[in-house]
Amino acid sequence: MNTNLKQLAETIAFLSDENIDTPEELEQRIQELSSRGHDLQYDLDEADSLIQEMKKLIKAWDDYETFRPVYEEYKNKFFGKEKFKKEHAKELNRYYRGKRSVMGNRNAEGKVPVSNWKKYLINATEEKETLEAEKKEVLEKLRPLQKVQRSVDLVMMEIEDQPDPENLLAEEKQNAEIRSKRKIE
Repeated sequence: MNTNLKQLAETIAFLSDENIDTPEELEQRIQELSSRGHDLQYDLDEADSLIQEMKKLIKAWDDYETFRPVYEEYKNKFFGKEKFKKEHAKELNRYYRGKRSVMGNRNAEGKVPVSNWKKYLINATEEKETLEAEKKEVLEKLRPLQKVQRSVDLVMMEIEDQPDPENLLAEEKQNAEIRSKRKIE
């Protein structure tokens, strides 16, 4: 009993602090926060996608630059070219993959914008951190509201399960009349 009263007092204080007076206001606030949480998750997914794309492009650039000397050596060989190709197949494959990726993502001037990719990666990472912090805040506000909503739902179910006092009174009168008729008969 004391625990229930304490919980009730805490719930009332919480609702008062949040300026929530009706179950409808509570549900509206939950909907707003849930919607904001979904929007933030969508933005997080987009930032994550951009981060992955920039990481792939930067890795492709690194492979292209790292294995270009192997490719140059292969290209300049006249004798033993096939043997060299077999011995360095992994490096050459990484070079070719990197080159395809890098050359397919050049800017309008035909240059490889590696510095822009790195800036995008940094910006997207910072944006993701900001969005994660904001989402965490939203969830911290949402959880207690959902807990209160569950309590309100339980109370509402209990109220609905209780018989209507007016119906009880009418039922009692009917039963009394039936009993009195039986006594008369």
